[in-house]
Amino acid sequence: MEMTKEERQDYNKLTKEQKDDFEYHSRKHPDWNFGQVMIKLEFEKKGDDFIGKGGNDVDAEDPDTWITILEGAKQALKKFKSIGNAIFVAIDTAIISLKALIKQGVRRIGDIIKNLKNKLF
Repeated sequence: MEMTKEERQDYNKLTKEQKDDFEYHSRKHPDWNFGQVMIKLEFEKKGDDFIGKGGNDVDAEDPDTWITILEGAKQALKKFKSIGNAIFVAIDTAIISLKALIKQGVRRIGDIIKNLKNKLF
């Protein structure tokens, strides 16, 4: 992968392990650019951190889990100057979408409970 000067500077900030992971994902996905590989790395790292802290209590089907991981990845990516704004817009869009789905789910559950209550009482 060809890197810009700014991307190379960000790459040089990575640990040896992060560089190894970067190289692995770059080979696995040769059509990905620097930002895409970095998102993958940070998303995996934040996921591992979240699961490590949460242990058996982590629910992979809970949208709040994914929101927390996405927000953590976004914060970690902010330290890299070469990560473009489009990446942050994409992450923000995913977070907004997940939050909307949660609201829809809560409303739907409320409607079901209301209907059940009306039928019973």
